[in-house]
Formats: sequence, structure tokens, C-alpha cells
Amino acid sequence: MVAIAPDGTWAGFCDGYIPKDGNQGWINPVGTRRGYRKQGVARSMLQAVMQQLKTEGMETAMLYVDAENPSGARRLYESVGFQTTHTQIAYVKDIAE
Repeated sequence: MVAIAPDGTWAGFCDGYIPKDGNQGWINPVGTRRGYRKQGVARSMLQAVMQQLKTEGMETAMLYVDAENPSGARRLYESVGFQTTHTQIAYVKDIAE
């Protein structure tokens, strides 16, 4: 799903999918272009994608989020009803040296 701004450019995007062997829908990715954030674009797209998943028979929607994301993604997801079920830590090391 793509949200189009009045000037014809994209304002945001959101995609949902159902894995072949899955019984729950997944949402990934979600993004809002600078200048259109904090206006409800992502919230509207999330709700629309969740409705599509529900129409397809899904009872659960899942997504991953960077809990340290400075844009407030976690707050957005919690505001539309998502709850934290698992947390994980990822490590990275530059080995190019």
C-alpha cells in the first residue's frame, strides 16, 4: 500500500503478507516520508493493512521493530494495539579491517 500526497509524490508505504504455511499475517515494512510524519499516515496504512489481513482470515498480525528507533515506531505500533511478545538483541562487528 502506498499513500500518495496531494502533490502526487508518495507520503508513506506499508505492506502486509501471509506466509504460505502461516496462520498469522505479517506487516513489513512501514515507512513515512519526512514532511508527512506525525500526520496519521502510518497509522492509517497500518489499520488498512490489518483490515486486509483480517479479511483474508487472519486473527493475528505481527511485525518487527527496532525498539531503539528514534522515530517513535514502537509508540506508533503500540497505539494501534500491538503488544511486545519477544525481544532480541543483535550484535554486529566490522571485520573489514
